[in-house]
This record gives sequence, C-alpha cells and structure tokens, in this order.
Amino acid sequence: MKRMISILTLLLICIPFASIAQGKKDGDQLLGVYWVEKPNSTLKSKVRIYKTSKGEYEGKVIWFNEPNNKDGTPKLDPHNPDPKLRNQRADQAVILRGFTYNPKTKEWVGGEVYNPEDGKSYSCKLKFQDSKTLRVRGYVGIPLLGKTLYWKKLE
Repeated sequence: MKRMISILTLLLICIPFASIAQGKKDGDQLLGVYWVEKPNSTLKSKVRIYKTSKGEYEGKVIWFNEPNNKDGTPKLDPHNPDPKLRNQRADQAVILRGFTYNPKTKEWVGGEVYNPEDGKSYSCKLKFQDSKTLRVRGYVGIPLLGKTLYWKKLE
C-alpha cells in the first residue's frame, strides 16, 4: 500500500513537469525562417524567428528584396523610436519581440511587432493556420482592432 501511494505521489509530481516540457517543445515549432510579403506592395522579406536566452521568441529580418536606396546606399531604419537604432540597416531589424508560448491556445502571446515603415510597435499574437502558414495579428488595444498578415515558413 505504501508503495502504491509512493508511485501515485511520484506521478502527480512528474505529470505537471511533463506538460511544461511538452509546451516548451511545442512552442519551438515557431523557430525558423519565414517568407513575408506585404499586401499591395512590392516589398518581400525573410524573417528568422529564434529563441532568446530568456526563453522568449524574437524575429529578425535577414533579407529583403529592396535593401538599397536608389543611390545604392543601404536602407536604414529612420523612424525607429530609439535614436541609436536609426542608423541600423533595415535588413537587420528585429521586428518581433517578447513572445511566449501558450499551450492552451497554441498561440505565441505577450509580444510586439515592429513596423519599420512608421517606427511603431504594436501588440501582437502569432498562431499557425496550418503547418506552414503563420498568422501574425498586430493590433492596438484589442485584437479586433488590428491587421493580419500570413507568413510562409521556409525552414
């Protein structure tokens, strides 16, 4: 009887940790490179989503089809609210920050998406529509008041 109670106690302790580990593993399906096309625009880019040392997910532009101005100089990030980052190349900007995975809703939440065109950051949540299509919903206040883009996972 004592042995059975010990086994049950061990199971009750281990099961929550297994759930947490599974949630972290599921959250990592976000990692990779995505193809991004802005509707009604010629701009196309690739964004790499990675995990930070804090366990949060971020996304950085690694390529876009128009990296230079007409005079051949690299496009920069002149609207960035951080003056130190205004001279950063636009094709190296971090545009997703602070996301954590919610295993109950299967969404990445609590983060922001940065729009280099206006220099503003918006609340954002991420969710896969299917195994290769990431739904990126940026909004102000509530998700109802926002805009959705669909990114295609390349790797």
